[in-house]
Amino acid sequence: MKTVFGKAKTAAGIEGLRFHDLRGTAATKFRIAGLDDRDIALVMGWSESAVTALMRKYVSSSEVALDLLERMKQKPLATKQSQSP
Repeated sequence: MKTVFGKAKTAAGIEGLRFHDLRGTAATKFRIAGLDDRDIALVMGWSESAVTALMRKYVSSSEVALDLLERMKQKPLATKQSQSP
């Protein structure tokens, strides 16, 4: 008996992807979005040490920095309006 996920993969022509892989991808996206290990652990139902190990293995600090820079380019920076004397 196939799962809904298995049927969707077959219909999409995707091979070699496990449902478990999506959880790791979600955790990685959370990190890139700025969540810390404690928050990711809470959302994912993992221990904080498991999140730390996953991030150390799969997410580079340069990847997080590049994503942050890209998001900064998309949002205009707030500027102080000068006050008249």
